[in-house]
Amino acid sequence: MTKPLHPCMRRTLAAGELAIVEHCSCRAAHVTIGVITSRLAAGALAAVAAPLDEAARTLARDVACHILEHEDNGMMRPNRLVR
Repeated sequence: MTKPLHPCMRRTLAAGELAIVEHCSCRAAHVTIGVITSRLAAGALAAVAAPLDEAARTLARDVACHILEHEDNGMMRPNRLVR
């Protein structure tokens, strides 16, 4: 594999315990979650962030309201008591 002529220069936009988002000199957003990095067009970052934010809020609400519960295998299933 050949090295690029001009290496990318990245600036961290946000970082957390499991993820980091960087803006790159190649004009892409690099989103790393664990060991996986996705290179997105800078404009696509908001389109990806919005459903992730919504999902996180919904999951937090569902868990807080006991709509979902953990099974022994770590998976989640609907709580049978919720109607």
